[in-house]
Amino acid sequence: MTAQQLAHLLGGWTENRGKLPERLARALRQLVELGELAPETRLPSERALAAALVISRATVVSGYELLHGEGWLSSRPGSGHW
Repeated sequence: MTAQQLAHLLGGWTENRGKLPERLARALRQLVELGELAPETRLPSERALAAALVISRATVVSGYELLHGEGWLSSRPGSGHW
């Protein structure tokens, strides 16, 4: 999935409450729960998603880390996030 496709699916994710990384993690979690994002879908790189959402890379990194800590995301250095 491209960063632009995921940004489109995320829609109004910034309207949620909380810090931006928490909002991003919540929005991604909801996409999986609603079946709009299939489990094991490879997510865009941190830089690409940050550019598509016009946010800092640190926000995407933190959001991905939250999901990883909750068991919603797995990653391999240099290979990406699923």
